[in-house]
Amino acid sequence: MKKFLVMLLFFSMSAMAGKYPVITSITPEFVGMDGFNRYVYDFKITQALVEIGPTSEQLAPSSMGHVFLGTMEGATQMIYSSTVSGPQAGYVTIGDAVRHLYTTWGQRLPNIYHTGNKLTNDDCAGYFYAADYDSVYGMPWSSVIAPAGCVNIPPIEQWCKITTPELQFDHGTITLSDAEGSSVTKNMNVECVDDMAVSFKLMSNDSYIYLDDGKAEIKVNDRALGSKIDLPAGQSVVTVKDMLTGMTSEGAHTGSSVLIMMPY
Repeated sequence: MKKFLVMLLFFSMSAMAGKYPVITSITPEFVGMDGFNRYVYDFKITQALVEIGPTSEQLAPSSMGHVFLGTMEGATQMIYSSTVSGPQAGYVTIGDAVRHLYTTWGQRLPNIYHTGNKLTNDDCAGYFYAADYDSVYGMPWSSVIAPAGCVNIPPIEQWCKITTPELQFDHGTITLSDAEGSSVTKNMNVECVDDMAVSFKLMSNDSYIYLDDGKAEIKVNDRALGSKIDLPAGQSVVTVKDMLTGMTSEGAHTGSSVLIMMPY
């Protein structure tokens, strides 16, 4: 059975706000059909705690809600919980509750089982908050909060992976006046089993890595994130560029994020 492996690239530029658990790779496998003619999948996952900025520390709308690791079906726009969930009660922010869930249970989970409709390119997985939690019938995607977004579950019949584990963008010592527009470009190695069209996005679904002062815009192959990029079969190289903007103070400024590669 062929597999598609979603790989993430960690940008080592940072330390800000609270960390949040993210799925760093997904390898989907089709298990079979159940007695109700529903598709059964085994999503093998890896996870990590990653700085995603202040969005992780938003207040929960209700102290009676739940945080959970789950999957969203693109066909129905419904989100379903895996076996890992916990009450929001006792935690002020969503990030606090999710980190507790991750460190006590979630980080030990090697896979997610899902039963439902046939897998589509819109299906995704992640850690979420729901004020009206329903572990049996699921919840509408529009009703949950996803501070780190939702990582797309790739097709089973294909795979690509990033083979460069980390990129560091060091701008060196520059004056404040020269910081605006300062740019660094790095090469990133990727590998595909076949010709594929992919796109890249940051875990935050933004175009920027937010620093403790200012931000860095990220582009791949000089294209905006989310653009179509055609990759050949085998080994290839893409360029990743950052550009500083909005710097207002001198000193060392850092930030980090995770870059996701997915089918276009």
